[in-house]
Amino acid sequence: MMRDLFTLAIGLMLLTSCQDPVQPDDLTQDGRVVVTVRNAQSDPLEGAGVLWQRVTGIGSPGSGYVLTGNDGMAVVVMPQVSINRDTVQLRISPPNLPVYAGVPPVNVVMPVCSDTTLQFAFDTVRPCGQFNYLDTFDVKLCPETGDKTASYCAIYPTSCPSSMRIELSDSGDAEVQFTVRTIGEPATAIEICALFTPSSTGGKYSPSRSTIVRGVDVLSGQDVYSASLTVVGTVECESCDCPTGGTVVDSLDTLCVGETGNLVARIDTAASTAGVDPACQIIATAIRLPRTPGLILQDQVLRTSGGGSYPNPRLTFVPSSTGAYTDTVIYKLQVQRGPNGPIKDCAEQLRVILKGYVDVTRCSVSVQSDTIRKCLYQDSSNTSAFTVHNTGSCPVEVTITTTRPDWFSMRKRLTYQTVFSGSAIEIPPFPDSLYRTVIDVVPDVTPAEWEANPNPIVGPDLEKLFEAEIIVEGCGAPVR
Repeated sequence: MMRDLFTLAIGLMLLTSCQDPVQPDDLTQDGRVVVTVRNAQSDPLEGAGVLWQRVTGIGSPGSGYVLTGNDGMAVVVMPQVSINRDTVQLRISPPNLPVYAGVPPVNVVMPVCSDTTLQFAFDTVRPCGQFNYLDTFDVKLCPETGDKTASYCAIYPTSCPSSMRIELSDSGDAEVQFTVRTIGEPATAIEICALFTPSSTGGKYSPSRSTIVRGVDVLSGQDVYSASLTVVGTVECESCDCPTGGTVVDSLDTLCVGETGNLVARIDTAASTAGVDPACQIIATAIRLPRTPGLILQDQVLRTSGGGSYPNPRLTFVPSSTGAYTDTVIYKLQVQRGPNGPIKDCAEQLRVILKGYVDVTRCSVSVQSDTIRKCLYQDSSNTSAFTVHNTGSCPVEVTITTTRPDWFSMRKRLTYQTVFSGSAIEIPPFPDSLYRTVIDVVPDVTPAEWEANPNPIVGPDLEKLFEAEIIVEGCGAPVR
C-alpha cells in the first residue's frame, strides 16, 4: 500500500495507526519513505534536506540525513519496522538558497508500516509592498515668493518589517535630491521625499532626477519592495487670478451734530475673494474717497490673501448738518504673488456704498399743572410735575432751574437718564417714551417768607401768591 501526503510550506503532523487487525503485533519489515520536494511552480527542488529519526520501535533510536536529488526526491529506508509500535519523525528543510532564507522547515511525525510517499512544496520570499511601482513628482518653485527650495513627500504603506533595508540608485540633475526612510513598527511605511534647490531663478526651466528605491529583505537578500520615481523640478511663477469685484452696501451708525464718530464699514462678509490662490495677495487701493463734509476714510489701502476676508475700513466723521447721507468709496484691485512678485492690475473694482443719518438734540417738555397750593401751618401741599422727553436719537442734556429756589425745590421722581447732578440732567437717546425725566416741583415757603411776601392776602383762605419760573434749557429755546 502506498500513501501520498502533500504539504505546502507548513508543518504537518500525522498520527495514524496502520496495523491490520489480522496481523500479529511482532511482525517486522523494512519501511521505505519517499520524500518529494518541489517549489510553488511544481518544479523539483534539489538540495532539500530530509532529517529522520525513529522515536519508537525495535530499532529505536535511529536517525539519518539525506538530500533530494535533481529530481527533487529523497528515499529513507528504515529496517525492521514494527507495524504496531514504530514511529518516525521527519524534518524537511528547503534548499540552502537566498530565496528561501527565512522559510521554516516542515516537521512530520508518523507511524511507519509500509512504503509511504510524502510531497512538500516551498515558496520563496514574497514582496511585502508595491513592486515595480512607477511614480512622478512635480515640484514647482516660484522665486518671487521668496522661497529658495521646494519639497514634496509621499508615503507608501507596506507590510514589510522595519528591519527591511532601503537602497537607492539614482541619477540626474544634482538640483534634485531624494531622501527615504521607513516609518512604523513592526509593519512599516516608506516615506520618499524630493528636495528641489534650483541653481538659477531666471526664466522657466525644469531639471529632473530619477531613482530606483529597493526594499531588501535582510535574511534572503531579495527585493521585497521596489519603486521607480522621477522628480521634475520646475522654476515657474504662475499668474494670480483676480478676485471678483462688486458693490457692498453698509449702514453706518447714527451720529449727532457736533460729535466725532469713529465708524467701521462692514465689508468682510460681503466682498468675496474666493477662487484666488491663497499664495496670492490682494491689494485694494481707494481711488474715490468720501465726499460728505467731515467724513474721512482712514484705511485707504486694504490687503488680504486669496480666499480670505477684506479688513473692514475705518472712517471718522464730524458732521456739521443733519439728515440722511449716502456716499461711495471705490477701491481698485490688484494681485501679487509673494512679496517680490510683479503687481497685476485687475479689471473689476470694489465699490462700498455708505449710508447713514445725522441727528440733532430734540426733546419736549410737558407740565402737569402751573398751580401749587400749600397749607403753611399744617405743612401740607400738593406738587406739580413736568416731564422732559428725549424725542430724538441723540443724547439730551437739559438744565432745570427756578427763579426762586428759596420758595420752590425740584425733586426727581421718575427718571431713566444716565446722569443727574444738581440741576443738569442727561437723557440718552431711545426711540421710546421711557427715556424721560419727571420732576416734581415742591413749595418750600416758610412762615417768615409768607409774612415777608408783599403780595396782598386774597380769598377766604387768606392766600398769598408766590410766583416763580421753572426754566428748562437744552431743548432748543428755553422753556419757562
